[in-house]
Amino acid sequence: MERRSRRITNVYSGVAAVTAFVTQPIPGADELLVVPIQYTLCVQLGRSRGVSAFKLPWRSVQRIIWYGAAARLVAGVVKRAEPGAPAQEATP
Repeated sequence: MERRSRRITNVYSGVAAVTAFVTQPIPGADELLVVPIQYTLCVQLGRSRGVSAFKLPWRSVQRIIWYGAAARLVAGVVKRAEPGAPAQEATP
C-alpha cells in the first residue's frame, strides 16, 4: 500500500472507530454516522490514486459498506440481548 493511501486509511479508520465508540450506547446511531465516513474514505482513496469519484466501482463499494453495517447492527442487537434471562410467560 502506498504511504499516502495508508495515511488516509489510518485517519479515516481512527475517525470511524472513535465515532462508533462514542455513539455505541445508541442502537443504530453508530451505523448512521460511520457509513458516510466509509464512503468518504473510498472517495479519498480513489482521488489519491487519480480515479474520479464517478469511476469508482460503487456497486461493490456499497455491498461491502452496507453488508458490514448490517453485520455490526445484528451483532450489537445480539450482544445487548440478556443471556440466560427467563422467558416471559403469557398470563392466562
